[in-house]
Amino acid sequence: MLLDTRQWPLASLDELAEQLPGLRKKFFLYEQYASATFVQVLTPQQLKDVTTLNAYNLSTCYVENRNNRFIVKPLPIQTQFSKVAGIVVQDFDGDGKKDILVHENDFTWRV
Repeated sequence: MLLDTRQWPLASLDELAEQLPGLRKKFFLYEQYASATFVQVLTPQQLKDVTTLNAYNLSTCYVENRNNRFIVKPLPIQTQFSKVAGIVVQDFDGDGKKDILVHENDFTWRV
């Protein structure tokens, strides 16, 4: 089985056309945009200045600074079930130790 290495835009046509109005002339129908790969959406001129970024860790983590050495520690599995919209650190139960409150299931994001 061959791995499909083509790339598609993450943004919807509406979102991307807000930044690149010329896309409305290129894609009259949402169906056309939905099947277009990244290189079909953008022109070679637009692609020449593209910066590629890679994410290697998608876990919800906290970063601990130990003497200017940063240690990345994933939070428990329960925090990995949904996207995290906010984190608050304070002593919620009064035991003198800091607790982590994670806010998930925020539906204000565009799909």
